[in-house]
Amino acid sequence: MPPDWASKFEQEGNFGFDAEDCKTIPILRDLVAAKDTPAATASRIAAFYDARLKAGNNDIPYTFWVLVCEIIAVRGADKGIRERVTQLLLSLTQIIVLDTAGKPIVVPELDNAYWSELPGYTLAFRDRMNCIPPTDIMADDDEEWEDWQRRFTNGNVFQAEWLANVANAGPERENGSARNYAVWNLSSALEPGIADTPLGYRRTEMWIPQAAQWILIAGPSIWQLCRDNYRNDGSQAQERAQEDGAVSGYTFTGPEWFSVERWQWWRTRFTYIAGLAQVTVEVREWATKAAARMEQIEHGDS
Repeated sequence: MPPDWASKFEQEGNFGFDAEDCKTIPILRDLVAAKDTPAATASRIAAFYDARLKAGNNDIPYTFWVLVCEIIAVRGADKGIRERVTQLLLSLTQIIVLDTAGKPIVVPELDNAYWSELPGYTLAFRDRMNCIPPTDIMADDDEEWEDWQRRFTNGNVFQAEWLANVANAGPERENGSARNYAVWNLSSALEPGIADTPLGYRRTEMWIPQAAQWILIAGPSIWQLCRDNYRNDGSQAQERAQEDGAVSGYTFTGPEWFSVERWQWWRTRFTYIAGLAQVTVEVREWATKAAARMEQIEHGDS
C-alpha cells in the first residue's frame, strides 16, 4: 500500500496547521488517486476558498500549499502524480476570482490576480522541501535522514521537471524558484569540499543523486542559463557549506550565478566523484551519468 501523505494533517490538532485549509485534503486525495482531473481539482479548490476571498480574506493559504508539498514529498516518486500536481498548479493560475464589484481579487501588496502567482506556494516549498538540515545534524537519526532523502530527492525531481517542461508557461515567481533551486542545489552538492570522514562521504549520498537528476532531467535548460550568464543569487551554497560539519572548505571561486565556468566546474566535480572509491557505488553511478550527459549537452546533443 502506498504511504499516506495526509494522515498526520487529519489528526486532532493538525500539528499547528490551519484546520480550515486541511479540509481540502479530500479534494487532493481525489487528485492523487486520479479520481479527478487536475483542472477539475483546481476548480474545486478555488470554490473552497471562494467565500473566504469574497469576504475580504485574501491571506495566503499556507497550509494548503504544505499539503501539496507533502504529496510531492511522500508520493513524488510516482511520475503520474508529479504530472497531476504540476497540471493542478498550472490550472490554478488560470482561475480569476472576482469581488462583489466584478474586479479581480488580488494577492496582498501585489496587483496579480489571486491564484495567478500561486500565492504562498514558493514559500511552503522552500520550507518543506528545500530547507534541508546540515548533514551532521541528520546523521544520528536514521528516520530523519530517510525522510529528508525521500523529500529532497522528490522535490528536486519535481522542480527539475518544472524547469525542463513548463519553462515559461507557468507563473514567473515559480519559474524563478526552479532556476534558483537548480543553482543552489547543484552548487551545494558539488562545490563544497568533501570531508575525508565517514560523514563527509555520507553527505554525497544525500546530495549527488539529486544533483545528477537536475542534469539528467533539465540539463539543456541549465546549460542555456549558464551560457546566458543568467544572474540570480547563488550564494546559498556557500552559506550551507559553512554550517555543515561534513564539508571541508569550498572549491569554487567563480561568480555566484549561472555561468559556463560554473557548469564546467560541476562537470569536473561529477567526474571526480565518479572515481572516488570512498563513496558508494550508487553515488559513483549517478556522478558518471551526470558527467557524461553534460559532455553530450556541451556538444549539442539536447
